[in-house]
Amino acid sequence: MNHRKCNTCFEFHIFFLFPVHNIKPKVKRKEENTMAKYKDSTIHEMLKKAMKIKNEIMKNLSSYHVSISNGNSKIGKVMNVSTMPILACGNCKECKNYCYDVKACVRFVKNVLFNRMKNFLIAKYDRERYFAEIREKLSHRKKNFYFRWHVAGDILDYEYFLEMVAIAKEFPHFRFWTYTKVYSIVNQYIAEKGSLPKNLVVMFSEWDGVKLDNPFNNPTFSVKMAAGNKNHPAEYFNHIMKCPGNCDFCKDHHCGCVAGMNVYADEH
Repeated sequence: MNHRKCNTCFEFHIFFLFPVHNIKPKVKRKEENTMAKYKDSTIHEMLKKAMKIKNEIMKNLSSYHVSISNGNSKIGKVMNVSTMPILACGNCKECKNYCYDVKACVRFVKNVLFNRMKNFLIAKYDRERYFAEIREKLSHRKKNFYFRWHVAGDILDYEYFLEMVAIAKEFPHFRFWTYTKVYSIVNQYIAEKGSLPKNLVVMFSEWDGVKLDNPFNNPTFSVKMAAGNKNHPAEYFNHIMKCPGNCDFCKDHHCGCVAGMNVYADEH
């Protein structure tokens, strides 16, 4: 995969000609700059509600359809699909208590949690239809567009990832990207099949304390912890791009995760 590191010239163009401060962060207050750690009881409550939704949906799963979003305030105008936080994440032991999508599900249970669980169940029990409905949605876009897999959730298994790769090949006018902590699935594909399609970027999501298994040098997305990182010295973050906080910025200027660069975000 062709990805670049930030250099001085590139940073000048990105951060001065197109200043990040033009993208206003949603929260600026100092006391909210650190991640809110969720207690196990909060996660259990969310999962309890999710199980009630599951029981309702499973009564007639075939009557429900995959929810595909056209974007939101965080990622901008980027088509995306999500499944369930925690339930669809194969390597979330260290980060589940800080998961931003748990926050979304707790605050907006009526729509967000329902759609997350619905997509997760279709992907798990009716996978052929899950990907068929995604293909149908993509087929209506004829120009260069962007699609993000899993604002919530992760790659479910190897066969699921094969479908993601197949879709990238079928829709070359799209730019696809995703974040994963299930490194082994992507590593297996590259070892067996070779490189990924050029229009599919898989960012290895690096959480402090989680061992990064990255033998093929996939681009990474790291979180710079306020208390310091075990995985990297502070100087590491001086040499990679800082996330501007909105995917629209990077797709408009073809940088960051969209371009397969190493990126970090401050703990938030």
